[in-house]
Amino acid sequence: MSLFEKNNFLPNFSNSLKLTKNLTYISKIYSFNHGKQSPHIYGFGVLYVSKNNKGSNWISSLQKVNLRGLSDYRLSTITIEVSKALSYKTINISYGLGSTFYNQKFYKFYENISKKIESQINFIHFSRLTKIKGLQFETKISGNFKTIIFSCSIKKGII
Repeated sequence: MSLFEKNNFLPNFSNSLKLTKNLTYISKIYSFNHGKQSPHIYGFGVLYVSKNNKGSNWISSLQKVNLRGLSDYRLSTITIEVSKALSYKTINISYGLGSTFYNQKFYKFYENISKKIESQINFIHFSRLTKIKGLQFETKISGNFKTIIFSCSIKKGII
């Protein structure tokens, strides 16, 4: 039995590297337990912010993410998002829309499921980011008519 099978707490590593004033490289790697398997998820992308002097920005992002490690399933996605960000003192609010294009492959036969599924999910999102003493607290809601996803994060930047 491996460490991952005994423990449901698995690390989630995300990072970003500011390449220029407006362009940021983002990446992530994490895992989860499924039976006796511990599949991993890894991805990378870019984030571009077009800034103006009035506290209003347009944000565009492109991400590629893969799920590997299950013996019978693979998933690859590409997500494109466009947002409008508004700033007021220590609070940033953004809203926008995006689309995820995905490709699923099943390596076992499942009744009523194709071996390969390719499709697209469109969504809208709203987020709020507050800065307090060098920490950034963000809440985000995204979804469409079928699914809603809520997420929270705490970030510490290096200046």
